Order: sequence, then C-alpha cells, then structure tokens
Amino acid sequence: MIRLVAIMAGIAGVVFILAALPAVREQAAIASPAWSFAGAAALAAAAMLTVVAGALAPLRGVCRAGSTYVVLYALIVLSGFAAYPRGSLDWGGWPWTSAVCGAVASVAAAVSSRRVAWIHLGAMMGLVVAQMSWATGGLWARLLSEEISGSLALVVILVVAVVALRNGAALVDRETAVIWAESASVAAERASSEERARGDALVHDSVLSALLLAGQGHADEEAVKAAREGLRAIRGLQHRDEDGASTLAPRVAAAMIVPGHAERCGFTQDVIAVGELPVPAVAVRAVQAAVGEAVANSLRHAGPGHVSRCIRGHVAAGRIAISVIDDGAGFDPRKVSSRRIGIALSIKERMRHLPGGLAEVESMPGRGTTVRIGWQAS
Repeated sequence: MIRLVAIMAGIAGVVFILAALPAVREQAAIASPAWSFAGAAALAAAAMLTVVAGALAPLRGVCRAGSTYVVLYALIVLSGFAAYPRGSLDWGGWPWTSAVCGAVASVAAAVSSRRVAWIHLGAMMGLVVAQMSWATGGLWARLLSEEISGSLALVVILVVAVVALRNGAALVDRETAVIWAESASVAAERASSEERARGDALVHDSVLSALLLAGQGHADEEAVKAAREGLRAIRGLQHRDEDGASTLAPRVAAAMIVPGHAERCGFTQDVIAVGELPVPAVAVRAVQAAVGEAVANSLRHAGPGHVSRCIRGHVAAGRIAISVIDDGAGFDPRKVSSRRIGIALSIKERMRHLPGGLAEVESMPGRGTTVRIGWQAS
C-alpha cells in the first residue's frame, strides 16, 4: 500500500508542477527567477524519484525517497518568504508551491506513522497559509474563502484516506498472519492425530496379533505370517517417517524447502538447485521445518503495512544455504526470551541437533530481520 500511494502521489506531484509552469514563469518576474525554476525542477525530480522508488526500491528506500520529497517541499516553501516581496501577489495569485501540497501531504501520510502524518499535515497547512498571506499582503480573512477552504479541505480528505488505507492494510496483514498460524497449527495437529491413529492400528492389527499367537504357543505358519506382517508394518512406519527416501534430488529439495503458502503471502523466491547429486533427506526436512517457522515469524511479527519479504539461497549435494529476509519492524535478538519456541526450538534447536546444521538470526528494531538456515556436509 505504501508503494502504491508513493507512486500515485509522486505522479500527481509531477503533473501538478507541469500544470503550474505558467504560474512559475509569471511569478519568476516577481520572485527570484532562480528560486522559481530551480524549486519547480527540484520538486518535480523529487516526485519522480518517489515514483521510481515506489516501483523498484525496497520499502526503506521508498520511505527515504518520500521523506526527501516532504522535507524538500518544506524548505522551498520556507525560502519563498525571502523570494516573494511582501504583498507582491494580487488576490487569487497564490504562490505556485501551493499546487503540490496535496501530493506532498499524501506521501507524508504514507511513509510516516499516523501521529507524524497528522503533525506534518497541521504544520504544512499552517506554513502554506502563512506563505499565501505573506505573498498577498496579509489577507488572512480572505483565506477563509470557498476556494482556499475547499482546497485545504481536499488535502485533509486525502490524508484521512491514506491513513485509513494504511490501517486497513495493517489489519489485513495481521489477520492473514493469524489465519496462516492457525492453519499451520491445525495441519500439524491433524498430521499428529493421523500418525497416532496409524500407529495404533499397526499395533492392534499386526504386532499384537503376532504376539498373541506366539504367546499361546503357536509356531505354525499362521503365527510366522503374522510376525512377518508386523515386521513389515513396523519397517513401513519407519520408512514413512523418513518420507520414503534417504536422499532427494536438489531440484526436489529446493521445491520442498519453500513453504507452499509463502508466495501467496508476499514472499519472493529465489532458491536455486545446484547439480544433480542427491541431498540427504533428513537435512532437507530439518531445513524445511526451520524455514517454515521463519516464514511464520515474519508474517506474525514483521509489523503492519507493506513489508518486502524474500526467500533465497541454494541447495547442493553437500550444502544447503537459505535466507528468509524481511524489511519489517525487526527486533533486538538479545531481548528475546530463550523460552520463545519459534526461534529457540523450532529454528535454532532443530538445526543444532542436525549434524552440520546452523541457524543465525540477525535483526535490529526498524531494520528488518534476516534468518540464515543451512547445512554443511561433514
């Protein structure tokens, strides 16, 4: 959502500057020509930079480009007090800088917190009205006319709409994370129940039957057959627990490691299979489980609004290296309790018990999180 608002507001900023060019040329004869043309060009460039960042840059880059646009606009409006002689504009001849205040306010609401957005809106409107009053000779009362009041009201409506969109997007993100966490819990419980039922059926139908016949002294073909069937069932249970294979092709392993729902939840994927030599299935399953928990943690804790997420790495015969990255809220790993199951048990402990396994978590508040999960053949 932040990207969309940045792109749309940036385009609007460029269009408004182009529409204001006649006023820029006209007012250049009154104010400083260098200030007028340089200011218009700088604002157009900053607006275009916001558009490009919204389309291509990481979320932090979008916020920086938007903040640059907002600060530049404030500086240009402030410098307008020196550029325009007091009372140099007639009534209705507003400074050209007022044409882009709506686009700037929308960008500020998109890239900053709700509180900062409202503070900025109040400060910007006060600054723009003060510049209008200065340039028109102190016509404060006339600024309450329908034309100006309507324009300022439109700016307020734009900011309210952007804040509402951000709140809605944050709510959707939170609900999506909860849904996926609940789905994972239900799936795990279902798998556990099915496995218990399968084990109970095995014990009842095969193992106990063989033991009962043997305990009754039967050594005939029926008892031997029951014992063989029980042994085959136990071996089948063990093999099924190992997913039916001791090794996997790298391309199969790479596909297994990335959770099926990751792409639907906004993760980009770049996991490369290297070579054709097989990879130990036990390592693949451990990495798969740890990556799944890292994905779930990102969805739960990366914060509201748009968050860029990706899973990248490679899978080869002797090495697996996967990184789960987001540019969300981040946290201080030193303050995370050792009892937190997601990081301590599902990621780090799981990989610690895998020979050659490793797991690292790098994060800082406000700078996103990177979880590195891997395995190295000894």
